Amino acid sequence: MPFGLQGATQAFNELVYLLEEKIKKADLEGAKQVLICFDDCLICASSWREFLKLLELFLKQLRKMNLKINLEKCSLGLPSIKWLGHELSNKGTFPSSDLASAIEKWTTPKNNDEVRSFF
Repeated sequence: MPFGLQGATQAFNELVYLLEEKIKKADLEGAKQVLICFDDCLICASSWREFLKLLELFLKQLRKMNLKINLEKCSLGLPSIKWLGHELSNKGTFPSSDLASAIEKWTTPKNNDEVRSFF
């Protein structure tokens, strides 16, 4: 695999895509509940038993690809989580309250430059 500062991001993205594809092949239904965005992975399940099954599937694929995780950055079995600007729980998916309040507090743009800076 070509590597270096210029190709590192592309090589990593291809590796993540390959990981997603292997999970889909192993368990198509389970793949819908394993979300990967850049280097963040999220496993969603409606029960503890289902979570453990998906976690095992995910870890097996990581092992097959010789990838490692940083346990200090892992959180397991949480009832809700903030992920990619959203709050996810068994009640649904909602925009993060931190981001929503920042947008609500934003002053009304008065010219084109301020409108552009908002977006």
